[in-house]
Amino acid sequence: EKHIVERDIEQRTTSLSNLAESSTAEERAIEQLRGQQFETVGREASIRNQVSSSKELIGRIRAHVERLESEEATARTQVSDVEIQLNTAREEHSGQQAGFDQLKNQLHAAEETYSKYKTGHADAVQIAADAKAQEESFRHRLQTIGELAVQRAYSTECVQRFFNHTRSLDWSPLGILADFVEVEPEYESLVEDFLRRELQYVVVVDRAQAERALAIVKDVSKGRLDCLVRNGSRTPELPAPIEGAIPLSGVIRFDDRVSHFSESIGDAYIVDNVDRAWELSERYPRCAFISRSGEVVRGHLVSWGEPEAHGPLSLKREIRELDRKMTMALRRTATLQEYAAGLDRLVKESESLKARLSLELQEAEKAILNSDHRVRSLAADLDRAEQRLTVTIAEIARLVEECEEAERSLAGHEHELVEIAARKADVDEEIQSRSERSEQLRTQTDLLRRDLAGLQSQLAVLEERRSTVTREIGTLAEQAADLEERSNHAETQIQQSVEQQEQTRERIRSLEERRRELVQERDRLDEAIVSATTSLEQLRGELHEAESRWDETRGLLDSWKDRHNVLEIEKTQVDSDLKHLSETCFNELNETIESVCLNFFEALPPGELEIQEQEFRGLREKIDAMGAVNMMAVEEYQQAEDRFQFLTSQHQDLLDSIRDTTQAIDEIDAVCRRQFKEAFEAINAGFTQAFVHLFGGGHGELRLLDGAGEADAGVEIVAQPPGKKLQNVLLLSGGEKALTALALLIALFRYKPSPFCVLDEVDAPLDDANVDRFAQMVRDMSEQTQFIVITHSKRTMETASTLYGVTMEEPGISKIVSVRLN
Repeated sequence: EKHIVERDIEQRTTSLSNLAESSTAEERAIEQLRGQQFETVGREASIRNQVSSSKELIGRIRAHVERLESEEATARTQVSDVEIQLNTAREEHSGQQAGFDQLKNQLHAAEETYSKYKTGHADAVQIAADAKAQEESFRHRLQTIGELAVQRAYSTECVQRFFNHTRSLDWSPLGILADFVEVEPEYESLVEDFLRRELQYVVVVDRAQAERALAIVKDVSKGRLDCLVRNGSRTPELPAPIEGAIPLSGVIRFDDRVSHFSESIGDAYIVDNVDRAWELSERYPRCAFISRSGEVVRGHLVSWGEPEAHGPLSLKREIRELDRKMTMALRRTATLQEYAAGLDRLVKESESLKARLSLELQEAEKAILNSDHRVRSLAADLDRAEQRLTVTIAEIARLVEECEEAERSLAGHEHELVEIAARKADVDEEIQSRSERSEQLRTQTDLLRRDLAGLQSQLAVLEERRSTVTREIGTLAEQAADLEERSNHAETQIQQSVEQQEQTRERIRSLEERRRELVQERDRLDEAIVSATTSLEQLRGELHEAESRWDETRGLLDSWKDRHNVLEIEKTQVDSDLKHLSETCFNELNETIESVCLNFFEALPPGELEIQEQEFRGLREKIDAMGAVNMMAVEEYQQAEDRFQFLTSQHQDLLDSIRDTTQAIDEIDAVCRRQFKEAFEAINAGFTQAFVHLFGGGHGELRLLDGAGEADAGVEIVAQPPGKKLQNVLLLSGGEKALTALALLIALFRYKPSPFCVLDEVDAPLDDANVDRFAQMVRDMSEQTQFIVITHSKRTMETASTLYGVTMEEPGISKIVSVRLN
């Protein structure tokens, strides 16, 4: 019975598959036809819209052509009238231009004369001002160098402090040795470098003054000070002549009061080069030989030093040179000022003649400008009228051509609509026929499916009956075997339980003894912990007091540094203001600030002074802006007026754009701040969680730095590993820094996940415990992110699902090797 039912099911299944294939083919064909139908309908709608648009366009073009033909007739009449008016205006303008040219030639000759005198006067004034500026420059430089000489700026710090102190006393030394010597310019740098220390000797009258000077150094200025006692009663001995060498004392001229110092340098000579110095030092080992390049050879000792840019000798030479230049500048300034005064008289005379001719020319120019303006206006009107006529004719031709093109396009669209209607009817008929065929196939399929379902139910009943009998037989056999096995197992368990009971009793006795020992050990450890805690609290108190004292000292130092910086800034501002006042006095008053300070001026109230300065600047700007008389001022005014109107409209547009842009920026800033706050809070929470997981405890957080807005504030990472106090991340060890960075990376990934993440030996500074926590974190995050980890740690490798070995057998060439896991 089962085989008969299975054969009937197979026949029904084959028939059902054939019907399903036929039905699917029909439905696929119907879908294709419907797609064609939809395309045809869409195309028909599009063409109908184009036809409607073409008809509307043709109507608008024809109405526009009629309006343009009317405008063409009006434009032709306007061109004729403007041509007549333009010819009349040009004849009047020619007559006025002849008289104007004659006056213009006379004025041109007067202006050339005036310009020549004016240019000569301006050049003379500028040259005189330059000479005056050069004179002031020399004076300021001389004053500055004089102050440097008085303050001993090029002396050692000890010498400067010594002279600064003696200014407040009733006694002062004669000066330093550099004040009493003169050196030939050729050897100045050599002498200054060789006698760098000796030139700082303080010259005193006698031994008592020397002892007094040394006492000042010991008590006040500190450092080292050398004193030279004046002695002009003895003539120094001349140095021994050496062939090829110049005695150093021969190029230095000493004052009579310090002439005895030349004996100290009697063994010093100047030679041409260092080779010559070595040669002479072998013959005269007790003498010093100075080459022109700066090397000093004495016996077997040679030395050289970088020459100083400035020194006391160069300072004295520069003062003498400035005195000479100052005298020449004073003479040149006086001569140039007399020449400028003579040119100023000639300028005034030529200016009066030019003013008279300018008035006559202005009257003639007004008449010409009026007629010229009328001519240009009429010419512009004529150009506009002709341009309007040309544009109208071209527009009419273009519209006629466009209308013809639209009519041709309309005819083509109507013909295409007829073809589309025929295609749509054919598609509808074919869809109808295929739908009927598909319905018949669907009916036959339903009948076959009902027969197949009945046969399948009958087969299932037979299968169920057979399987039930088979299961009952197997169950009875299994129960018998199980009962036998359970009986044997129960006897074995009874014997084992008796043995385990004895072992457990023995174990309980040993654990009780171990518990008593541990209780005693715990009591001893509690006492040790209490004593260690007391000592720790004392140390913490001492540390807190030391930190408080350190903070107070550091605060006091910072306050003094701030005060010093404020004073430096005030000094710079005062110097800048003084320089600005000096330049302003010279540019505005043509006088130095010293001469202005010598004069007396009545002080104005602050409010009135500001009003007077504003009025002065306004008048000065107006005079500079006026320049020469512009003959085309009327025309330029009209152009400027038009340009002003255009720029005004553009300015308003810019203001509107700025307002809109500012509003958009404010909105963007608000969104940015909100998004930043949300992101920061989410990342901070993720960082705290990841930090605790990786460190196995502790605390970590992100903080915004103070002193900045929320949008541009910096972010500080604060970490507290287990067993340590809260501190900045920069104070952590290498491994702790690596774990903290990983915690931040994980927080960023959780806020904005990425499909891939590459970690290059991040576990190198970590110990085994931290590597395990890091590997567990990677495993947890691998569900959302694909990790590529480069590592040498075996514990990290155990976490990976896939391993690749990379080696470099040859320099610069890497390759992948197989990795076998055991």
